[in-house]
Amino acid sequence: MPSDEIEDKPYEGGTLTKLQLFELYAQAWLPVFTSKPNPYWKKLHLFDFFAGKGQDCNGVPGSPLRLLAAVKGRSGDICRKGIGVTVSACDLSSAKINALKYLVSESNLAPSWLIFDSRAGEFVDNFAHYLPVLRDEKTVCLVLIDQYGFKHVDSDVFRTLAGCPLTDVLFFISTHHLHRFSDHPTIQKYIRMDKAGDHYHAHRTVLD
Repeated sequence: MPSDEIEDKPYEGGTLTKLQLFELYAQAWLPVFTSKPNPYWKKLHLFDFFAGKGQDCNGVPGSPLRLLAAVKGRSGDICRKGIGVTVSACDLSSAKINALKYLVSESNLAPSWLIFDSRAGEFVDNFAHYLPVLRDEKTVCLVLIDQYGFKHVDSDVFRTLAGCPLTDVLFFISTHHLHRFSDHPTIQKYIRMDKAGDHYHAHRTVLD
């Protein structure tokens, strides 16, 4: 039986574009808090709540490895200025988390000055576990939420994230998927939307 796991196949074009956007955003986000001579915030925490194994079948890096690479690219400022950085990677599957931990260790993307924190389990449990950090007014946070998290981020979770004082959220939603299946009960359960006139404008409907 063919596997439905995204990492067991080569990443497709849309997935690669999404991963590149995640990576570019992290690369642009980090200097905001690390480049000043005396940064106001000394603790940064990056979250990937749907991290997976960390790469596809061809070894192309996934989102957690790209986050780690972006952080490592700022090692000079981070180490000189005594900034504490934690990258937390979560997934429902403990097997995926174990594979990711091994991969991170082998790739040397988690040097001694960086805390790499991985956690397996349901999103609702992981979110509750990290919520005190997300609400901490002394810690700047970046949260990545993938398409796989769409069904988990209801209005309550969204409002909670929006209320975290120093937390930026990058939430990827496949508007094509929502447009195509907008009348499906699973989609309607989480987001009520009418089909846009065509798929080129579906993103505006989702945004609204």
